Amino acid sequence: MKNTFGLLWFCVLCLVQANGQSIFDSKTINEIRISFEASDWQEQLGNNKINGSEERLLADLSLNGTDYKNVGVRYKGNSSFHAVRKTNTNKLPLNIKVNYVDKKQRLPGGGKTLKLANGFRDPSFIREVLAYDIARQYMPASRASYAKVYINEEYIGLYTLVESVDNTFLDNNFGDHDGVFFKCDPNYTIKAPETCPAGSRASLTYLGEDTTCYMGYYELQSDTGWYQLVHLTKTLGENLGQIEEILDVDQTLWMLAFNNYVVNLDSYLGAFCHNYYLYQDKDGVFHPIIWDMNLSFGGFRLVDDNVIYNEDQLKRTSMLLHFKENNEKRPLVTYLLRNELYRKVYFAHLKTIYEDQTQDSLIYKQALELHSHLRPEVEGDQNKLYTDEMFEANLNTTQVASKSPIIGIFDLIDGRHDYLGNHIVLNREAPSISSIDHKKVDDQVQFEVVAEQAQKVWLCYRNLKGRAFKKVAMDAGNAEVGWTAKIPHHEDLQYYIIAEGRYNATLSPRRASFEFHTLSAKKE
Repeated sequence: MKNTFGLLWFCVLCLVQANGQSIFDSKTINEIRISFEASDWQEQLGNNKINGSEERLLADLSLNGTDYKNVGVRYKGNSSFHAVRKTNTNKLPLNIKVNYVDKKQRLPGGGKTLKLANGFRDPSFIREVLAYDIARQYMPASRASYAKVYINEEYIGLYTLVESVDNTFLDNNFGDHDGVFFKCDPNYTIKAPETCPAGSRASLTYLGEDTTCYMGYYELQSDTGWYQLVHLTKTLGENLGQIEEILDVDQTLWMLAFNNYVVNLDSYLGAFCHNYYLYQDKDGVFHPIIWDMNLSFGGFRLVDDNVIYNEDQLKRTSMLLHFKENNEKRPLVTYLLRNELYRKVYFAHLKTIYEDQTQDSLIYKQALELHSHLRPEVEGDQNKLYTDEMFEANLNTTQVASKSPIIGIFDLIDGRHDYLGNHIVLNREAPSISSIDHKKVDDQVQFEVVAEQAQKVWLCYRNLKGRAFKKVAMDAGNAEVGWTAKIPHHEDLQYYIIAEGRYNATLSPRRASFEFHTLSAKKE
C-alpha cells in the first residue's frame, strides 16, 4: 500500500514551477507595471465599472520584467470598488486579461488573468493569502501571493494576487475544462419572473424547472449548463440518495468544514450565500471550488439578513450552523448533513483541520511569517487603505475598518480552537483503522481492512485524476481478515477508507479525498 500525499496535484505543481510560474507563491512580491495610452484611464475604467460594462481598456503590461502587449484592464469587485472609490484613492481592485487581443498570450504556467485585490476590510493584509494556503491542504483551491502595482510609472500600492479559476486551473485540478461551469455569485440587476418562487441567492435551492428563475443567482461561464444546474438543485432537495452521482459530496464537505473553521461568512455560510464556483466534469459530477476569501477569519459578520455576529459569536460559530436551525435556504448544509455518514465525515474533516492547524501552532507560525514578510511592503505603500498601526494590531486585536470592527486574527483563532477543542462531538471516541491490505484476484482487487469500533466501513475509489470517488460498503469479515470488498482492478486505482462509528468517522488518509492511497506493484 502506498500513501500518496495529493500525488497528482503535487506533480502538477512541480510541472508548473518547472515552467517558471512562481508568481503565486505566497512569499512572492511580484512587480506589475501597467501603461495606458489614455491619460484619463481612471475615468474610463470607473465609468465602465459603474455602468456595468465588461469592456476593458487596452494597456501594455510588464510582469516581473516580462512584457505583454495589448492586455485588457477593468476594475473588479463590489464593496472593495465602490466604498474605496469614495475615498478618492487610485488603489482600486483590478482584473487584467493578458490574452484580450493576442489570444495566444499567456502568463507563466498558462494562466490568462491577473486578479488584484486592494486589501479592503483587512488591515492585517494576510487574510486571503493565509486562508488559501490552508485551504489548499484539503481541497483544490487557488494560490495567492502579492504584487506591487505601478500605473503609468506611478506606484499605486501593494495588492493581493489570486490565481484565477479558469481553464488552466480546471485542467490542473480536474483534467479538463470543457464541462458546465458556473460562478455562484448573484447578479442583482437580473430580476426573476414573478412566477418564480423566492430564491436565496446562490444557495442551490430548487426553484422549479424554469431556468430563468436561476439566472439572477448564478453566472454561467460555459456555453450551456442551466438544465444541469436545475437537476442538481432538484436532486439535492428531493432525491438526496442519488446526490453522489452528480455532486462531489466529499469536496463539498471539505469546503463547508473549512469555511466554518476560519469563520468565512462571506461565503455559502453567510447572508450573501456566494463566493464559490461549480464545475461539472466529464462524468457529470459537479465540484464546488472555494473563492474570494479576503473576509475570512471573521472579517464578515452577517449570518443572514437579520443577524450580525458579535465577537464571541464569531469565535463560537456553531459547527452545525444552519443545520441546527433546519434552514431550508442552505440545502448544501441542511440536506447533506441529514445523512448520518456525511455528517460524521464532516465532523472528521473539521477535526482534521483543527488538529493540523494546532499542531506545533502551525496556523500562528504561517500568519506571523506572512505578516513579517509583508511589513516593509506595507510600510512603503502610501495608498494603503489602513494605517501601519492597524496593520500591526489586527493580527491580534480588533480594528475598525470601513466603519466596521474587524476582529484580530489570533483572537479569533484562539476562540475557535477553544470551542472546537472542547466540543463534545469532536471528543467522542472514533473508530481506528489498524491495517489496510489488498491483493489481486483475477481481474479484481480485494481489499481487507481491520478497523476497531467500526459499525460500517466504506471503500472509496477512482481511476482518473480530479474525478469524484465512488463509494462501496465493505462486508464485515472476521478478526483476522476484517472488512472486505472487491472492485475491478485498474493500474491507476486511487482509494481511501472510511470507518464509520456510532458518533464519528475516521478516514485513511486523514485528508481524504484530497489525499489518497494508490495500488503499488507489490504489497508494502
